This record gives sequence, structure tokens and C-alpha cells, in this order.
Amino acid sequence: MKSVLGTYTGIPIIVIPDSKKQNRTHRKKRINKKWVKRYGYTIYNLLEDDKVITMNGNLYMNPRTYYKIKTQLST
Repeated sequence: MKSVLGTYTGIPIIVIPDSKKQNRTHRKKRINKKWVKRYGYTIYNLLEDDKVITMNGNLYMNPRTYYKIKTQLST
């Protein structure tokens, strides 16, 4: 799910969240919930920290980079 959180000099900023995948799954929902507690999730970073991609007039970044930029611009 992409979201436009703001603009920087008129260029829209699109934040791409990290994806998370369950480490081990089961076909039954009841048991699958127990497996989530036991085996957990793995988080995959789609974009590296402090990396910004410009494409089609948009800035793409991950949430951590966006919040770093936001705090630097507000001060």
C-alpha cells in the first residue's frame, strides 16, 4: 500500500512500507495464529534506508527516510 504523505517543492512524496511475511504457515487459521506466535514474521525492506528514488515526477522512499527528512525540514 503506497501513500502520498506530503510534497517537497511541489514533488509528491510516496512512502512505500516494508513488507512482512510469516515465517511458517499452516492451512488452518486456528493453528496458523499459534504458529505466528511461535515462529513470527520476517520484515523485508523494499527500499534501503536513506535512499530516495525519483521516478515519473515522484519521490519514493521508506517510512524511516521520510521521517528523517520531515524532521530536518521542519527545523
